[in-house]
Amino acid sequence: MFYIVLLSIMMAPSVIRAFTVPSHVESVKDTRVEVGHRSRARVALDRSPKANVTLSQYMRLPVDQYVLIKLPLDSELTKLDAGSGVDVPEMESDNNTGLFKLLVPPITFTNLTLQPVVFAAVECRKNEVVIHSHTCVLQGSEFIERTRLNERFDFKVETSLTWEDNVDSDSFIYANTRIEVDVDVPRPFNRIPKLILQRIGNAAVKISLKVIQGTFVENLASDYSKWSQDEPYRLYRASLSQRA
Repeated sequence: MFYIVLLSIMMAPSVIRAFTVPSHVESVKDTRVEVGHRSRARVALDRSPKANVTLSQYMRLPVDQYVLIKLPLDSELTKLDAGSGVDVPEMESDNNTGLFKLLVPPITFTNLTLQPVVFAAVECRKNEVVIHSHTCVLQGSEFIERTRLNERFDFKVETSLTWEDNVDSDSFIYANTRIEVDVDVPRPFNRIPKLILQRIGNAAVKISLKVIQGTFVENLASDYSKWSQDEPYRLYRASLSQRA
């Protein structure tokens, strides 16, 4: 989601042709984009409830099963080993936690291709699931290395998944996300007033976040419906955690 900011600020063709970063110039990330959004997905009431297939039970499943959830934009989620050496935020405990790599499909602008790779920690707490990250690597075109693009931004994202588990009415899954991006804006765009750049970045990220997060929460609700009604699927998911 955060890479929308970078694209909206940096990917004009004139910048691609002209922009270079001298090795002796220190990057100054003085333009901040900061947005938040809340999404909700309805889970229809199951008129024939079964034991141990409640929404609360589902949301507290081992986090390594998140790789089965369909992600927006055909992104890929891979679970990493604990000793992978990836820099991720510290978690409150080691119980029901996991490290993941999110691979976003390549984004192409004329002759420039970007593919963000995000590394995140997922932690299942008593009444919420927390997803947080501050590590991303942009890969793709040679332009990324030549302009030291990965050194030109810092980001932090945290998503909290909570739920409302009702017995006599529909249940709900909620997602609250906060994204912070600090960008070193390249010339000639660094001549534009910072306030205008921040407004553009905030608008771009908020629109993207609303669509992407909303789709993810809807997919999560759909997966719960399948899990609650399909016993072979529940057994399959359980077997994946046993192998881990």
